[in-house]
Amino acid sequence: LILDPTPSPTPLPPFTYHFPLAYKLGRIEINGAWINNSEGQVQYGFLSGDAIQFVADLVNFNGSDVLVNLTWSQDGPCGESLVMDREFILKPGTRQEVAESTTPDCLGIYTNTVKLS
Repeated sequence: LILDPTPSPTPLPPFTYHFPLAYKLGRIEINGAWINNSEGQVQYGFLSGDAIQFVADLVNFNGSDVLVNLTWSQDGPCGESLVMDREFILKPGTRQEVAESTTPDCLGIYTNTVKLS
């Protein structure tokens, strides 16, 4: 038996770096969107001509201001209409955007689409 006096190095596993994720840069979100009655209370059914408020709750997780565009469209028996199309600076934190309107003359079920870009 002959022993080699030169030690052989133990192979090391490859390095894997894991970074904690504190926030995603560029992250903006819609927290929620709903329709209020004229008193500012959430309501799900309306009569034609009722005063309403379209409310979008937004959040900016960045540490700086972000230029955003908020669009809200509504599709139903009267066709599609644009409720809100706004470009503004969204500061870090949360903000609510509100558009006041009245309900359409056509009774029925409406689908609302809210986009933030």
